Amino acid sequence: MLPISPKMKFPSIHYLLDEAGKAITRFYLPLLFSFIITFVAITTTWHEWQNPHPILMKMLHTSLLGLSFSLGCTLFFEQAKKQISHPLRFVCIAAIMVAYYCFLAPDKPFDGVKTSLLFFVLLIAAHLWVSFAAFTGKQYNRIAFWQFNQVLYSRMVLGLLFSAALYAGLALAMAACKILLKSDIPDRMFLDLFFVIAGVFNTWFYVAGIPANIEELNKQRPFPKGLKIFTQYILIPISVLYIAILYAYGLKIVSPPMHLPKGWVSMLIMWNSVVGILAILLSNPLKDTDGNSWVKWFSRLFFISNLPLLVLLFVAIGTRVNEYGITELRYYLIVLGIWLTAISFYFILSKQKNIKVIPVSLVCIALLTLLGPWSFYSMSYRYQLHHLESILIKNKIWDSKTPIRTSTVNVNYKDENEIKNTIDYFVERNEVSYLQPIYATNLDSLVSWANNNTGYAESRDYHTNWELKRKLTDTLTHTLFPSHFNHSVYTAPPPAYLNLFHYSKYNSGFNLAGYSKLFEFQINFNYNHPIIYLSDKDSLELKMSQAYPPQLIFYRAQKVVETIDISPLIATLRHKVKDDDPLPQDKLVFKGTSALNISVAIKNIRISVPNDSNAHERTNVYELEGFVLMK
Repeated sequence: MLPISPKMKFPSIHYLLDEAGKAITRFYLPLLFSFIITFVAITTTWHEWQNPHPILMKMLHTSLLGLSFSLGCTLFFEQAKKQISHPLRFVCIAAIMVAYYCFLAPDKPFDGVKTSLLFFVLLIAAHLWVSFAAFTGKQYNRIAFWQFNQVLYSRMVLGLLFSAALYAGLALAMAACKILLKSDIPDRMFLDLFFVIAGVFNTWFYVAGIPANIEELNKQRPFPKGLKIFTQYILIPISVLYIAILYAYGLKIVSPPMHLPKGWVSMLIMWNSVVGILAILLSNPLKDTDGNSWVKWFSRLFFISNLPLLVLLFVAIGTRVNEYGITELRYYLIVLGIWLTAISFYFILSKQKNIKVIPVSLVCIALLTLLGPWSFYSMSYRYQLHHLESILIKNKIWDSKTPIRTSTVNVNYKDENEIKNTIDYFVERNEVSYLQPIYATNLDSLVSWANNNTGYAESRDYHTNWELKRKLTDTLTHTLFPSHFNHSVYTAPPPAYLNLFHYSKYNSGFNLAGYSKLFEFQINFNYNHPIIYLSDKDSLELKMSQAYPPQLIFYRAQKVVETIDISPLIATLRHKVKDDDPLPQDKLVFKGTSALNISVAIKNIRISVPNDSNAHERTNVYELEGFVLMK
């Protein structure tokens, strides 16, 4: 980091280039990951920002994690007693990141709770690893550790300021060229410029200021005035304010009539802990200097005052766990609560009070929560399943031994809602197999069939996936209490189903001779019951029956006024030679029999029917588009 002094000369271009070159030589792996992040970000926004390629997403997640991890490893290898060659460093780090790419990296943005949470926990652990990677031995004192992290913090703040100023200047210059000089600059270039500055320049600037000689940091240096002001007059007053609010709330809930704490108080206690610990870390060297005894008193009193708040935290979390079971968020609140309790007692009772314990212990706990039967997903899945089973047993829906095929038990609204929410918890996480002991139906087959019969795998969008999961939740809930549930559900998958469809490849038009009105309609997950407005006061509601034979049913004032059978179209679709063969118009137009003189012209249809042609089996219509013709 450049020393700041009134006599300091402005660095020359040669000096800056030399420092940039040293940064490349020293931190080539973190910079390589920053280039990959920038490349993926630009490529995704230019071509596939709505549906990014899975390989690009895995590269992005791996590189984001690899940047901090490789930076920490580089600092660790530099200070290792036995120097490790650069090729061996590269192989070690690359092997770990390749393993993460192959087995753990998400291939979609926010792809499931488990993979996303695992990524974020590892990312936090990698950032904390950077703070102490160069201090794994005992050769450096606590002053060096604090000053090293103070440099990292200062460099981060300066990097953000410089990057923001550079982007604002260059973006304004590009806008001037586009407006004044009529240059053909695409709007996306502004976003690309942001990615380059945030990904490459900011990272380069940050790593270039990391001290190479740790031994020089062992000496006490003047405490930065700006940091002291920030800590003494901003962080500490905010922490004191939070403590006062929380204590006032604690007194309120224990006063008659007593009531349990709200769940939101847990987040405020956590935020207070973050602010207070950050203030203690940033002001740590001041506690041993004259005139700054307030730092020592605040450090001690903060952890003492935090103990009653931690009791309030555990009561709030315990209340929610008792009602709804453990989720991933509640799991981490419990883990952080235990960690805060241990850290509080450490700083109250220990004579050492080594601040390096904070990041080291956090990294250890973060890694422990990802492995074994005590991991966040194992614990939350196990407790959610136990929560569901206890409700089913209480309502005598399930006896814990016999799998359920169907149930006729009436369930109250609260338990019904709890059952559905818990089932939805497993459906959202693609972990339906955990529910298999409860159901007689093979759930893996049901999920596989639902996936194969809901949209096309290569063009599956977010909405289709959301509808698939919603309907799967409804199906599993319907099995437990069908009398309370009237939503559309999946039937159990038969031995074989046919997916029949016809999509118009071109607009050949329909013969409108004899008709005076045309109404377009669409039936799918978005438009289940389209309305056809005949006039301001008259309308028809169109519904698609899911029973065989498939029928379009028209309602006027909630009364059936027309029924059109489209089962002949199914027979035609069964005998299509190729999916791309166009159907003649006479196979796509169906006339009604009522006085309304309605005809329906089918444009697109996608339907699933039994392979054995059994007319009594269920038919599923997933998409139907066409026109209603009236005389």
